[in-house]
Amino acid sequence: MRTSIQKLALPAILFAASTSTAGAVTQQSAANVFNGRPYLYVEAESYSSLNDTDDNGFKVVSKESPITSPQGRSILPATSNVSGTALLNDIGGFTSNASLADTANYEVRFVTAGTYQLYTRHTLFDSAATPGNFGNEDSMYMSPGFNKNASTDWLNFQGLAYDQAAVGDPNPNDGIDPAGFVPATSDSHNNGWLALRDWGVKSAGVVTNDNNANNDFWNGNFYWYNRPFYEITNDSTGAFVEDFGFKTQFIVTPDMLNQTVTFQMGAREDYSAIDGFLFIKDDDLNLLDQYTQQQVDAVLTPVAANSADFNGDGKVDGADFLTLQRGFGSTGAAHADGDANNDGAVNAADLDIFKAQFGGGSPLQAVPEPAAICLAFAGCIAGIRLHRRKVAN
Repeated sequence: MRTSIQKLALPAILFAASTSTAGAVTQQSAANVFNGRPYLYVEAESYSSLNDTDDNGFKVVSKESPITSPQGRSILPATSNVSGTALLNDIGGFTSNASLADTANYEVRFVTAGTYQLYTRHTLFDSAATPGNFGNEDSMYMSPGFNKNASTDWLNFQGLAYDQAAVGDPNPNDGIDPAGFVPATSDSHNNGWLALRDWGVKSAGVVTNDNNANNDFWNGNFYWYNRPFYEITNDSTGAFVEDFGFKTQFIVTPDMLNQTVTFQMGAREDYSAIDGFLFIKDDDLNLLDQYTQQQVDAVLTPVAANSADFNGDGKVDGADFLTLQRGFGSTGAAHADGDANNDGAVNAADLDIFKAQFGGGSPLQAVPEPAAICLAFAGCIAGIRLHRRKVAN
């Protein structure tokens, strides 16, 4: 079964243009469809605002300029597979009371109504002086839906909770039966507690995890993750009650379409780093049963702005030049077509970015010198223009 899955051709996707600038509204496009499932991916650092209640709130981190934790850990290391930058819940941010949490607030717009499941792309770092496990770095709060607060709006929220008594304890290896959820009313403002580790990381149906902070499973390695339910907590203390609570889903109603709606993330434990949030119509909760982590990465992880690495192999070389050459003059282009600045067109601006980055990484052998590439590209442009004049005549 997994062999045939890995041979699947991924559908052609045009990733919606969005910005990582704080304050931006992330817009869904009608082309945002993965295997028939509409989706919206939101970069964690594209928040509209941050609320820092304790001077130890969220901060943007980058592997180009890693910060060093008090434990001597590089956040983010140069080897990280982060898509650009990420949002770290800084040390000291722990609170078991959702109403006191630091928050990151987001604004998004949808063009397709429906029920969307929540996936995150994240990593964990150990905050202990002596490395141990990730038991104190693995949770955050999320709002129960769009246009809702991550704390107070959980009280009396009408949603779907996992019926553990009737269905039994679920297992990540076995997946979740969507019919195992029943209507319920939330009785705690802390019920948006989303655990980021215990459910395990799934790839083509195989679940792996590693809670040893000395190993490299986490520590800057980002994974797609879907925990199908929040934790159940005590309202007065915020203490853990049950593993399996309300379903992690967000509903886009028809009246929300093309309107700016919000969602909120609250800090619970420190040293989780969030790369982004994926909202996808995945009613069977089987995206990571069908696809590997790498396949989802290839389609959904946004490409860093102003990158001439069109094939994603970590180098800017002759292969990328050929992509640029083939795509030159096209509009409605994707990054993989040679659109280095992600503006939808392949033109001289993309050539300038390519020239500036050519040779980055480990160039392949027999790659022409930059001057030769520029001459060849100039000839290509001249040929295109001549061809167009002949057609016009």
